[in-house]
Amino acid sequence: MKAPARPSPAAAALEAAVAHHQAGRLAAALAAYRALRARGLREARLFHLGGLALLQSARPEEAAEWLALAARLDPRSASSATCLGVALGRLH
Repeated sequence: MKAPARPSPAAAALEAAVAHHQAGRLAAALAAYRALRARGLREARLFHLGGLALLQSARPEEAAEWLALAARLDPRSASSATCLGVALGRLH
C-alpha cells in the first residue's frame, strides 16, 4: 500500500493562506497570497481567493486585477466572474 502523497510546498502554503482567510486574518492571508504569486504560482484558486480577500479589504481595483486573472485561468468559474463583477461595480 502506497503512502499518501504529500502536498507540494506551494499547495501547503496556499492551504495555510486559506486557513488565515477563513479565520478572518485578511492581512496574513493577503501576505501569503502575494508571496505565492511572487513565487510564480499560477492557479485560478490563488487569484480568486486573493481577489476575494482584496474585495473584503475594500480594495476593489486590486481585487479586479486578481479576479480577472482568475477568470482567465478558469473561464468556467462563475464565482470568479461574479466576484469580478462586484469588484468592478465598486470602482464607480
